[in-house]
Amino acid sequence: RLLGRTTPLDVILAFMLGSIFSRGINGSASLSGTLAAASTLFALHWLFSALAFRWHRFGQLIKGNAAVLVRDGKVDWDSMGRSHISEHDLREELRLNANIDDPAYVKLAVKERGGEIGVVKNHVPIEVLEVSVKEGVQTVRIVVARQ
Repeated sequence: RLLGRTTPLDVILAFMLGSIFSRGINGSASLSGTLAAASTLFALHWLFSALAFRWHRFGQLIKGNAAVLVRDGKVDWDSMGRSHISEHDLREELRLNANIDDPAYVKLAVKERGGEIGVVKNHVPIEVLEVSVKEGVQTVRIVVARQ
């Protein structure tokens, strides 16, 4: 779960810092060298993040691109294959993020640059049925939302 909520750049930084700090902790590298290397990595991470914020092309290079998986209820199987997402994975994300199970009810589903899947549901038409009792006693109004 921890790795699923971070960007790929953050994950790479975490692994590299773990490796650097392990050498400083077990004594195979000096503490000052370890701190210098960690500081350099933090500075590079900050620089890359700032560049990605200012220049979209650099952000695409570092963070990747979003991929449309479902548009207007139609699954894009080529995009699903390129993203290595199975139909079961897609349905799981639809259940978790949109409380639906069928891609037919999805207006747009996108695999975001961070790896999560964002879902926009279709507008659900609402039917209103009015049932009248003869002799004017009362009217019952029923609202039906079909999915």
